[in-house]
Amino acid sequence: MILRFLQWERFLVIAMRFSRRDLLAGTALALLGGLPGRAAVIRDHLPWEPNAGNPPVPAKPGPWLFFTGPEGRAVEAMADRIIPPDPDTPGGKDSGCAVYIDRQMAGPYGRKEGLYNSPPFLMGTKQQGSQSEAGPAQKYREGLAALDRYCRATDVDYRVALEVQRFESSLSQGATVEVLWTITGKRAKAPVTGRSSVREPAISPTPEGVAAAHSRALARVAQDIAAAIK
Repeated sequence: MILRFLQWERFLVIAMRFSRRDLLAGTALALLGGLPGRAAVIRDHLPWEPNAGNPPVPAKPGPWLFFTGPEGRAVEAMADRIIPPDPDTPGGKDSGCAVYIDRQMAGPYGRKEGLYNSPPFLMGTKQQGSQSEAGPAQKYREGLAALDRYCRATDVDYRVALEVQRFESSLSQGATVEVLWTITGKRAKAPVTGRSSVREPAISPTPEGVAAAHSRALARVAQDIAAAIK
């Protein structure tokens, strides 16, 4: 009887030494002790892996994903207007500016992902970013439509839309130009569409000779359009 009393007294003394925090911590260790550890030592490098987050989709050449054909040609023309080509460097069109914009409008940015999407839609500050109900894609399409309406409303006798399908140079063969053109305007009873395919030899196999061949080729394209107007 005395022995059992001493054992019970020793148990009470040991139990009183544990706090509530110790009891909870011990329980957590008992429950998680069987799980594998995930800790790691990071030394002399950053804990980063390529494409581990949400990288942008690479823009690859190909058909338009957002623009229609006329919209794409208009953006290409504006790109070349802002970044004109020269004999040594490509312009905005050949640099892929229009393709880049097309892929952006067809992607998460054009769909307003990450932008303010809930009403009320108020004019915010620059720091707040766009808070418009219309996203980037809708704004771009509306802007191109407004540009088209303005161009069509301009009071001109004839308007000529050109689609250059081939514009090649060769020191040995000269210049090759293929252009699809459409004539409209208030004096045109109906749209007139034609195609000019011109090859002009270079007088001399030099850059200057090829440039002169291109000038003659474009003059022949202009003659075809003038003849269609008459």
